[in-house]
Amino acid sequence: MYLYKTYFKELMIKYGINKNSSETIILLPGLPYYPRPEKFIKNLIIKGFNVIYIRYSGTYESEGLFLKEDPAIMISKLITYLKTNGTFIELYANITHDLLSSKVIIIGNSFGGGVAFSILKHNCGVDRLIALSPVINSLEYYKMENKFEEAQKLKRFLLKGFKNIFRFEESDYDKMVTGNKIISIDTKNIKVKTNIFMSEDDNVVPKNHLDSFSFSKNVIIKILKSSGHLSFDSLNINELTELINN
Repeated sequence: MYLYKTYFKELMIKYGINKNSSETIILLPGLPYYPRPEKFIKNLIIKGFNVIYIRYSGTYESEGLFLKEDPAIMISKLITYLKTNGTFIELYANITHDLLSSKVIIIGNSFGGGVAFSILKHNCGVDRLIALSPVINSLEYYKMENKFEEAQKLKRFLLKGFKNIFRFEESDYDKMVTGNKIISIDTKNIKVKTNIFMSEDDNVVPKNHLDSFSFSKNVIIKILKSSGHLSFDSLNINELTELINN
């Protein structure tokens, strides 16, 4: 099973195809993030989905600068394209693939969960949202337990430990921390069916991060025990498939 690479505008995306499916899952990773969760992606394809793994603007092979604008803006354009056209030309063999999608599901973890909620503002055609340990609002998150110091440590780590992999202006990063860069939707007005998973023992995004928000009846929250900070690999693939299909 082969995973392809292409560009959508400045975004480098990696994708896999199930030729019998018109349903597409978009994976939004946390921060920092490492090479794609290949086993997880391939299992999703086997279960009947097309899968797109995002590399945010200004990271890895994507062009532009990270956090120059809310990452949700470019990804929303991608979702609109999937719903209206969906044609991509794979870079290696120059083959055209059709990913025209009748249904788009977003799965975001941590930072990617916050981006997922921000995408909802754009009414671009999201049909389902699943968020794992999401940072729903950066300012509310970093105000918890004085995490502003942690934010500065992460900034230094990205600049030094991921040199030329995460390319951003420090001022743009600081705007993210203060909630002025990734602007979440009003959680009381979420119209898309949404599942949020948190963990009792998550020290990165504690479950009490959710206490700052009121949620619409379309949002179901589940608190897991002893699962730590949740990632894509935290999900049971069969349970996830059942969740999406219900």
